[in-house]
Amino acid sequence: MLTASIHDSERVLNILTDYFMIAVAAEINL
Repeated sequence: MLTASIHDSERVLNILTDYFMIAVAAEINL
């Protein structure tokens, strides 16, 4: 269970990182 929780956390972190990168790219384009 613990390993699954850690894996989910990493997946969420990756999603947040991707969203942050997209937001930064959008701001640069503006």
